[in-house]
Amino acid sequence: MMKNIFRINHKTHKRTLARVCAPVCVLILFSWQALAQVKTYDLQFNPQLYYFQKQNHAEKRALDTLILPFIDDFSYEGPYPDPARWLDKEVYINDNYPTNKLSYGVATFDGLNEFGLPYNDHSLNAYGPADTLTSQPINLQGLDAGDSVFLSFAFEPKGIGDKPDEFDSLILEFKLLDTIWQQAWASPGSDSVIVNPQFSNVLLHITDPFFFNNAFQFRFRNMATISGNNDHWHLDYVYLNSNRGFRDSIIRDVAFLDPASNFLNDYASMPWNHFEGYENNETDSLIFYTLRNNSSTPFNTRYSYSAYEAYSNAQIFSDLPPKSMNFSPFADSIRKSAVSNFIPYSPSTTDSVRINIETQLAITGFNISSENDTITSGVEFRNYFAYDDGTAERAFGLEGPGLKKFAYEFNLNEPDTLRAVQVHFSQINQNLVNLDFTLMVWSSIDLDNDGVGEDTLYFWEDTSVCYLLQRNGFATFCLDAPAVVQGTFYIGWQQTFDEDLQIGLDLNNSATEHISYYTDGTWKLATLVGAPMLRPVVGKGSLFTCNPDLCFVNTGIRTVNFANENFLHPNPVRDVIYLNLPERNLRIDIYDMQGRVVKSISAQRQLDVSDLKPGLYCLRAWDDKNKALTQKFIKQ
Repeated sequence: MMKNIFRINHKTHKRTLARVCAPVCVLILFSWQALAQVKTYDLQFNPQLYYFQKQNHAEKRALDTLILPFIDDFSYEGPYPDPARWLDKEVYINDNYPTNKLSYGVATFDGLNEFGLPYNDHSLNAYGPADTLTSQPINLQGLDAGDSVFLSFAFEPKGIGDKPDEFDSLILEFKLLDTIWQQAWASPGSDSVIVNPQFSNVLLHITDPFFFNNAFQFRFRNMATISGNNDHWHLDYVYLNSNRGFRDSIIRDVAFLDPASNFLNDYASMPWNHFEGYENNETDSLIFYTLRNNSSTPFNTRYSYSAYEAYSNAQIFSDLPPKSMNFSPFADSIRKSAVSNFIPYSPSTTDSVRINIETQLAITGFNISSENDTITSGVEFRNYFAYDDGTAERAFGLEGPGLKKFAYEFNLNEPDTLRAVQVHFSQINQNLVNLDFTLMVWSSIDLDNDGVGEDTLYFWEDTSVCYLLQRNGFATFCLDAPAVVQGTFYIGWQQTFDEDLQIGLDLNNSATEHISYYTDGTWKLATLVGAPMLRPVVGKGSLFTCNPDLCFVNTGIRTVNFANENFLHPNPVRDVIYLNLPERNLRIDIYDMQGRVVKSISAQRQLDVSDLKPGLYCLRAWDDKNKALTQKFIKQ
């Protein structure tokens, strides 16, 4: 009996390391709405070192530095930080990971580099410095301790990601020399389970005269398990300015928490020809978007939204003039609008359509950030179906001994042509790049477990795991012969090894009712919460061109070519296959997708297959040295 076949991947236990050292500045640490504790730390002042550092800065001052105020609420499109404010690209700008948000968008620290790959994929227990977020030089020249210069930020551990453990940490440092940084603050992780993570705010008073130059810099770093997507911290509202105070603990800002919700019923994305004409079944009746007043005072707030097609920039709908409300302190407000305002809609071209919903707000009075006052979200209508939103917060797989299968259900409104399957492999614990499995397509599976009903349309034998140099990137497996699909079909894989494949799992959407798995000789409905990141690619050939020599499109990685040569035609076939074989071939075997021989005859130039059931088969022509030519074919 298999135990816990579905496994959501987590990091392995890391070795014990020394704790981070104590902070070295005046600091106030408090939750977002209530003061929790106040601690004071004195910066150790070394006159000789100070003089040397001052001279060094005078010689190497930046020619172009930022001026105050410095603020970033990360409410822009990622995945990288704004280069006008930050020097590094490792942290992940997103709105998917945090819980109990303060505004739209955060910077997430994890164990992955800028390409979404582990910093160390050779050791399960690899641990050390991970992401770095370094500010551009900032001009503090002419200021002093009397100008009340404070740096504040909000942070949350875990969110819906992986909790930082006791020896993980988020660290803030100030620059002393070109390669010397002084720790100003740090927060350790916790071995306790974080059930409901919250944002906390940190306020640091900058008083040391050394920092008042025209090239002041600070940076955030994290210590983490660097073998995968682990140990998450989320950063928001980084704010540096003068004329602040110890009571300046609240970000005076009205912001969007969430953009407009996806207006599709089931999918996150789908082809336009499967949507147009079926809008009543495929759309929700309402969209929702959420605002938050992070201030301790009420604000008169105006809000509105508009819809437009992104590629043509054609406006579909606008609800101007804006509506208005008196927004209470520390309050959230969920607004809703009818999808019928902008759907149905007929674009001029339907190959690629993106319907954007742009939400806007304006307030009366001081608002510290205007970037989070306009947020755009969109629904893609391309040549694929997706239940996921494109971000893998975690990963999952099937584990345990024996034959295991995973099937992911998709439903079509009209027949179409399946051309490829896309998979996001999300590395958590170990590099599985040399692990081979079989990628599958079924027209039906035997959920009744009565021995009938499983019908294989296509399979890729000895397919390899592929990690892309792209955060949340999808490897694309092309069919060497497109398959006709209609109604309900399934994509997935089968395996006989114990390790799980670490497929990306979107935790902000759920496709549980579309997931099945096979173990111990039976199919079962899954209880996995989330949306696995596998996508079928359909449509006309002009929309998606597959190189027959590359199963991984645009990755530069060559995969196995299962046919030694194309020696049979037609393919697909109804009744008779014609074969072009060398004289030395003696025998022909035809296998079904379960590996069973369904026909075995002596070699000949034509072969009657009218007695075979529709589906995918593998034909092997054996020669006198027991070597085989192999090619798959589809029986219609």
